[in-house]
Amino acid sequence: MKPFMLNWDKCQKQTDSFFRFLMVGIINTAAGLTAMLLLFHLLGFSYWFSTFLGNTAGAAISFVLNRHFTFQSNAKTGTSAIRFIAVILFCYGVSYSVSPMAAEAWERTGIAGPPQDDAAILIGMVLYTLMNYFLQKNFVFRMEKTPSVSAAFYTVENTTDPQKNPEEFSERYFIGNAKQSDGSGRD
Repeated sequence: MKPFMLNWDKCQKQTDSFFRFLMVGIINTAAGLTAMLLLFHLLGFSYWFSTFLGNTAGAAISFVLNRHFTFQSNAKTGTSAIRFIAVILFCYGVSYSVSPMAAEAWERTGIAGPPQDDAAILIGMVLYTLMNYFLQKNFVFRMEKTPSVSAAFYTVENTTDPQKNPEEFSERYFIGNAKQSDGSGRD
């Protein structure tokens, strides 16, 4: 019997990026919350310091896991880190600004639901998650296009025009046809 091993390649092939994004969200939320509670209760740090460091830890975990596991990005680390921070701040600002208005509108409908403040938090969380996923996938961790072999060949092939300079073209691209010295000093 083989020991249990998590096969990341198999997991990535069997799940889509949104599901992996949600899995990473659970991991970074648990890590960030744990850090906040330990800093606040065990080490006695202030509320603001504990929540700031906990959220920073969660965001760092989120960045690494989303970059490598969720989106398998080849984007430059520095550029994607700056974009990541900007996206998190943008999504937070928009989602938690809009959600109280949405919760108030929900309450005015008369449909039963959670208290308005709780509804605002839940709506904000859903908006944040959806916007964050879309922007991370399409802006932060967007795959950088690499030239294909045919594009590279086309570019190299057309750097020398065979009509204007047939000898240079022949020597650069048809090595078998290049002139060879017979040792007499005449080429």
